[in-house]
Amino acid sequence: MTTGKNRKKVLIVGRMPQAGIDVLKGRDDVDYEILTNDTVPSLHPKLKDAHAVTLGGTAFRQAELDAAPEMMVVARLGVGFDAVEIPALNKRKIPLMTTGIANSVSVAEHAMYMMLAAARLTRKLDRFVRDNAWSQRLSDLPSDVAGKSVLVVGMGRIGSRTVKRAPSGSSAAAAAASTASAATPRARGRAKRAARTGPAAPTARARRSQGTPIPTRNAKTGSAKRGSATDSAPAASSSGGRTRARRVPTDRA
Repeated sequence: MTTGKNRKKVLIVGRMPQAGIDVLKGRDDVDYEILTNDTVPSLHPKLKDAHAVTLGGTAFRQAELDAAPEMMVVARLGVGFDAVEIPALNKRKIPLMTTGIANSVSVAEHAMYMMLAAARLTRKLDRFVRDNAWSQRLSDLPSDVAGKSVLVVGMGRIGSRTVKRAPSGSSAAAAAASTASAATPRARGRAKRAARTGPAAPTARARRSQGTPIPTRNAKTGSAKRGSATDSAPAASSSGGRTRARRVPTDRA
């Protein structure tokens, strides 16, 4: 068993899921303490000998760091870190850990719930039931999300997962690239165009794979016709006063 100076102390401020507690219990080189009161008079003395701290919504700024001379790592049980003073951590070269995408699905599902609740007038109808005023329900009718267009601004951790959960029957969600997730200029451009004009029309290659007839042009008459998805489009070329046709793939015509 690890003893003495090699043992590290983890200060858990607020709460931690039992799975996390079990991990710490299984370590023979770690001690942990749970602090439910995160006010300054209670927190600062506990930081004196802590090597790591896990935070919920508790602020961790220069004053807290000054009270923690042994601190090696700060962890947030969440993805936001606006309550943590990053420059102060950088001066001490102390890393900040977050939960990354651990709750991204939950947030995306909550966003969908709020959208559906707004469309279905959930709060208003719930109030009618509670106030015994159900007869007023026809004063404002709920609407369907099916058949509507969904605009998601930002295709980051949450936006990309919200798009996948758009209600069946609604049009493909258009995304405005306002986050770093749209890493390339080309991707940002596609997303911005989609936000302005809606989803792009399928390419000829995609239409062929779906068996959709695509228009071709007759080399002799120049008139358009509907061909099968596997047809090639003839293109006219001139040689010595004679017109002859050559066939090229439709998606290049």
